[in-house]
Amino acid sequence: IGIITKTSFIKPIYQGSNLLSCLTDKQREIIIHANRVGYYKYPRKINSEKLSKQLHLGRATVVEHIRKAENRIMTQILTGY
Repeated sequence: IGIITKTSFIKPIYQGSNLLSCLTDKQREIIIHANRVGYYKYPRKINSEKLSKQLHLGRATVVEHIRKAENRIMTQILTGY
């Protein structure tokens, strides 16, 4: 199979319990608002179209910010695994 020649461990960026510190200001703003208005509830209380209208942004922009924010958060949670 081979010999392991190098291993590394990447420390999370966030400090303590502030997981959202790894996000940009805009990502944090959008993801917090999305949570407040029920975007993450099941079933969803609001869809991305209505969410984008509330935020006065294009739907594609909002979805991209949410996707990138979720990716950053999950990367931080799973760092080291």
